[in-house]
Amino acid sequence: MNSAKGNSKRSEARPTPPAASAAHASLGYRPLYRQVKELLMKRLGDGSWAPGQLLPSEPEIAAGLGVSPGTVRKALDEMSSESLLVRRQGRGTFVASHDEERILFQFFRMVSDNGVRRFPESRTISVSVAKADELASKRLGISLKESIVAIERVRSLDGRPCIHEKIVLPRALFPGIERIKDLPNNLYALYSVKYGVTIARGSESLKAVAAGPRQVELLGSEPGEPITGTAVRELYEETGLTVRAEALKVSHLVHGAWSVEAPNGYLTVVFAAHEWSGEPENREPLKHAQVRWTDVGALPDPFVKSSAGALRRYLSADRPEVSLHGWE
Repeated sequence: MNSAKGNSKRSEARPTPPAASAAHASLGYRPLYRQVKELLMKRLGDGSWAPGQLLPSEPEIAAGLGVSPGTVRKALDEMSSESLLVRRQGRGTFVASHDEERILFQFFRMVSDNGVRRFPESRTISVSVAKADELASKRLGISLKESIVAIERVRSLDGRPCIHEKIVLPRALFPGIERIKDLPNNLYALYSVKYGVTIARGSESLKAVAAGPRQVELLGSEPGEPITGTAVRELYEETGLTVRAEALKVSHLVHGAWSVEAPNGYLTVVFAAHEWSGEPENREPLKHAQVRWTDVGALPDPFVKSSAGALRRYLSADRPEVSLHGWE
């Protein structure tokens, strides 16, 4: 930071702002300061502005974007209120570092019954390298079979294991992270300091699900609802279709060697039902490309390989079978 003192050195250390015409081309019809904020957020995300870096002055940013300094100031004020930036009197505006306090209040929203926020401790269970499956490819915006790193951790509050965490990273963005012997508790700090990647925002969803065998093993929790109950609930949550648990018949089993959510292998139970109510709708578009009826003789292509194999085997057999996926 000391090397940034003096106007000449600050100018050398700052990334060149994009041309005003290019900036205007990417602006839409939302409030102008929000559009400016989005552009500045991208600079945090792509590493143009690194953690701890002194930002250009408001007039410099404004000139580069072709907007007024007041618009830039409003965007920076909002980013500061979200702990993305830190304003220091007489020194300027800096990119915030990923310290535990910032992560606690911006990204970790779980609190104990007494309302006290604590940063959880972590224990790394496994780190593995694999090829991206369809879900990882979609979520990370990378090509299918591109190399990824899967990190499995247990997170504890007050010494009690309470979170089973599975993290999937594009290996190209974090080269060598799988070789780090002791991953730190604060991974966001590692991302920013070692790899120049700043986590600017996150999306999250929360729902209650039954504890699987892995969660029972790692968290010491009790096994959850019967598997037929899980199937009925998830079918409704994801497609809007309603079936009775007693109407489900086991039609197929898929024994997989690996997936993003199960790096140590998984067992999928496929049910068939001939009675249901409702019309299908895609309630989880980030999980499913589409949800619709299709003729059994015209299965869509492309199709998730393991699911396609299970369905085709079910349609061609008169009793449940087991198929293997990824063990070749």
